[in-house]
Amino acid sequence: MSDAMDVDHLAALARAATPGPWTPGRTAIFHASDILAQVFGGTAQQQDANVRYVAALSPDAVLSLLQRLRAGEQDTARLDWFDARCEAVASSDGQTHIANAWGLYAQCSSLRGAIDEQMIPEPEATANADIF
Repeated sequence: MSDAMDVDHLAALARAATPGPWTPGRTAIFHASDILAQVFGGTAQQQDANVRYVAALSPDAVLSLLQRLRAGEQDTARLDWFDARCEAVASSDGQTHIANAWGLYAQCSSLRGAIDEQMIPEPEATANADIF
């Protein structure tokens, strides 16, 4: 898990809170017709930004982000493990491992290339990134 935050605590808080969707008002966040929170202080622009920000971080959104974070951390752990196996085989002294080392190294390189290709953002996705 991430060192910067206690994701289990955030998940527990999100599960205990009123489920979304949350709707921003002028100075309040609503669930259906109920006021969940009001924002005070700051300029009118800051209040508006704060209301929209808090409403966007409904429990559903937080749980979805935490799920993505955990999946990303698991993927990173898998790739770290795979890289360690590649390095171990490639650095072994035995002649019997040379063919395996080159094959595993080629698999690592191919996998990294495929991942890099998938990570290139689509032009439309980056163009709409500023909407929210």
